[in-house]
Amino acid sequence: MLSETEKKLCKSIGMKANSYMTIKTCILKDYLKRQHGTPVKLRYPPGHDKTHRRTILTFLEHSGWIQMEH
Repeated sequence: MLSETEKKLCKSIGMKANSYMTIKTCILKDYLKRQHGTPVKLRYPPGHDKTHRRTILTFLEHSGWIQMEH
């Protein structure tokens, strides 16, 4: 279910595909809620490294999945 680029990302940060998909899903759900004007408090499953979340967020932004306001 992952693209080759996503597989490389997972390998580079030492993350299993299922963990990546969980975080990606959370990020995309939160992003869509925000786009519809719903206030969102970011919630991620426990036990996931903040650095991994930030790396995935940056990856999704650079890949065009999301557009973050800076």
